[in-house]
Amino acid sequence: MTTKADVDAKKESLVEQLGDWLQERPAGQRWAILLAVTLVALLLDVGTYQQQLSMAALYLVPVTIACWTLSTRQAVLFTVAVAIVAGLRYPMFNPDPEFWTGLNNNVGRLISFGVNAAVVMGLKRSHDRVAYLATHDPLTGVYNRKAFEDELKLRLSSKIGARRPLLLAYIDLDGFKGVNDEHGHAAGDQVLTAFAASANSFMSEGQIAGRLGGDEFAIAIAVADHGEAIRTAQDLHVRLTAALSLTGYPVGCSVGALFIDISDDRSAEQLIIAGDNLMYAAKNAGKGKVQLSMVPHTSRFSAVSAEPSIGSVGR
Repeated sequence: MTTKADVDAKKESLVEQLGDWLQERPAGQRWAILLAVTLVALLLDVGTYQQQLSMAALYLVPVTIACWTLSTRQAVLFTVAVAIVAGLRYPMFNPDPEFWTGLNNNVGRLISFGVNAAVVMGLKRSHDRVAYLATHDPLTGVYNRKAFEDELKLRLSSKIGARRPLLLAYIDLDGFKGVNDEHGHAAGDQVLTAFAASANSFMSEGQIAGRLGGDEFAIAIAVADHGEAIRTAQDLHVRLTAALSLTGYPVGCSVGALFIDISDDRSAEQLIIAGDNLMYAAKNAGKGKVQLSMVPHTSRFSAVSAEPSIGSVGR
């Protein structure tokens, strides 16, 4: 049985889908849609005008679309432009019988457009904030575990273009618990934010970083082949270790680095588990190391076991 909550949720979903679709359009298409909707509103307003009936509310449609899809500055300028168009149409086509009546109507329209724009932009900021918090770790700004897994699934599919080999680095901070115990959680948060900032600086377009929980992170980077994967894993470990040393606390990191060939058919969850196992192998080897698994996956390997490693790289 469909409840009212289900119906409301579906309506919200459709509205959000429409908003997302508009935002995904190229800038030229968005502006064409806005101008077309504004022109339709103007034609209906002029064509149906009566002293007792105004269709000025139709202009709220393009104003709402603009405030949801454009930047704040562009939305404000568009709202002002629409208000001017709506105001000029009266003296040009259907002048009000009295000056003060016309002025009052124009001021009222300007205020209503402004209030509508402010409300919609406020809702958009709230919507974006909720959407951000649903996918990002609030402390470090990287993806949370669920969002990281979802993004990794996209890169394992062909939905965003041809699939490429990936390096999946599963990272754990060595000595982090001691920082929390001896210096407090504020110091621990400082270490985490410094680490995440360094991880983000290593990223290029299309590559992802996520906090999987506590002091465990994962990074997925597109690579060309095994050789680039090895070099990238080593470079990543050096950079992250250097960033952690700058915090002033005795913290390092252990990395499980997993090469994912385009023929690898494991799920995102299975790959993360394999990376986790490699990371623990690095810790067992003495911490502060990179445990590499560059052997392309075949069905004989277990999805929950660390695969054969071709070696480890110390700090």
